[in-house]
Amino acid sequence: MEKRTLIAVALSLFVLFSYNSLVMRYQAAHPDKNKDIASQVVANKYVTDIQPQIPPTASFAEPAIPVASQNIIEKLQDIDTDKLKIEISNIGGNIKNITLKDFKQNFYLENLFNLAGYENSAFTLVKDDNNRVSCLFEDGDFRVIKTYEILPGTYGISVSVDIINKNKMSKLKTFKISNFTMNFSYLDKDPGSNRDKSLFEYAIKFQDSITRKGNAFSFNKKEYTKKAGIIEWVGFRNRYFCFISKPEFNTDYYFIEPMGDKEAKIGVEVGQGEINPGERVSYKFKAYAGPQDEDLLVKYDPKFVEFVSFSNFGIIDIISKWTVKSLKFLNGIIHNTGVCIILVSIGFYLAMYPLTLKGMGSMRKMQLLQPEIAKLREQYKTNPQKMNTEVMQLYKKNGVNPLGGCFPFLLQMPVFIGLYQALWRSFYLKGGSFLWIKDLSEPDRLYIFKYTLPVIGNELNVLPIIMMAVMFLQQKLSSMNIKTTDPSQLMQQKMMGIFFPIFLGFIFYGFSSGITLYFTVFYSLSTITQWKMSKMNGTKNV
Repeated sequence: MEKRTLIAVALSLFVLFSYNSLVMRYQAAHPDKNKDIASQVVANKYVTDIQPQIPPTASFAEPAIPVASQNIIEKLQDIDTDKLKIEISNIGGNIKNITLKDFKQNFYLENLFNLAGYENSAFTLVKDDNNRVSCLFEDGDFRVIKTYEILPGTYGISVSVDIINKNKMSKLKTFKISNFTMNFSYLDKDPGSNRDKSLFEYAIKFQDSITRKGNAFSFNKKEYTKKAGIIEWVGFRNRYFCFISKPEFNTDYYFIEPMGDKEAKIGVEVGQGEINPGERVSYKFKAYAGPQDEDLLVKYDPKFVEFVSFSNFGIIDIISKWTVKSLKFLNGIIHNTGVCIILVSIGFYLAMYPLTLKGMGSMRKMQLLQPEIAKLREQYKTNPQKMNTEVMQLYKKNGVNPLGGCFPFLLQMPVFIGLYQALWRSFYLKGGSFLWIKDLSEPDRLYIFKYTLPVIGNELNVLPIIMMAVMFLQQKLSSMNIKTTDPSQLMQQKMMGIFFPIFLGFIFYGFSSGITLYFTVFYSLSTITQWKMSKMNGTKNV
């Protein structure tokens, strides 16, 4: 969902909850929004005496074959485990594709762990065992060995890039490794994938700070970056899943290099260093490709948890993470995600109830004072300044704050946005079912039409319709005690009571059913409170 839609929802929720207060104010004031190896760090590189595990049959006798000069047929070698499947190309010896088998999720990242200068070289692929593949290449100067291994039963990938100096002379060399290339040209061919593209994000943990870019599906030349320093990790995520890689050596730079409006690569660089004759340098990476699950991430590497963020605003991020923790805790007991969402909705409503009651009470007081305000408007219709003074005195006498109806709801907005963010991209909703809903991370889709219809498309989503009906009732209850003889104000109230339910129903129609379920329950509870408030008489009771 795009950022402008989130802003529209936030503004709409605020206007919806504070509508009656605004009406009262208007009436009163106007009469008319690390594999373990023995090693030492020398000049920012690992120098070891342990040779990579290469089968005896592997040969480097063939001359270097640069793809650019010969017609090389691409060959792929895969590593297929219970969690992951990665495809490795002989061209460059890079990971070409990563698939999460449990979720049939493809990251659309390319050329993972590409070594600059060798991207067009034909490597020999050797499958050491079921979980490890070695990529072998050599030219007149260097022997390059790239090794990929999936840790069994996990989403973890171990990567090693080894360079051996074949010469009898020392060599000066700069190594630049692209952790991954983002290529989203497929979005133009698959419009259905556009819904979640605003949730694409890359992030870099650089020294003590994290650089993030949301909406990371388009790029421009101005984004080119090269900064010196130690890199903790580099990552990319979509709605539910993430890929993170950590260099287990001292880096000199990181770079962000756009290669077009739909493509960019991110990686690390090791400054120029001397490699002695026969010396081998090794650059190792720890990588994770899996769900954005804090429990999984912390087990693989505690620092990877820092990648999971719901908002740049601290309070919203905290609320979102507590919501996810609550859902996970309840799901461990109840084992029904839909029921968990309902319980979380009730819990947050009760937590916000004092503010809700205060806001509704303030609006109710303003409604009850309308006959007296009407008299003051009539009495001082030729003296607006005197009229405003008398109205404020009336408010003060009855303990009414003109902003009292808006302010409590304004304080709740971070909670609403935090809940929205948590439910929108929480991994725990994926695959969860409830009643007729097969997947709470998707619209409820009670029925799929054979033809596309105006506005609603080809699917009938019932929850947004139920939510609209509840909102109509709430608006009806909130306006039934508003007394006014002004025909334009009466028409305005009727239009607002119809417009906002329809508007929010339209916005929510394509949302995940988990979000819509939460707000349907919340509005239902608000409607019950509104009904109770409508039964009260006199400002003393509210």
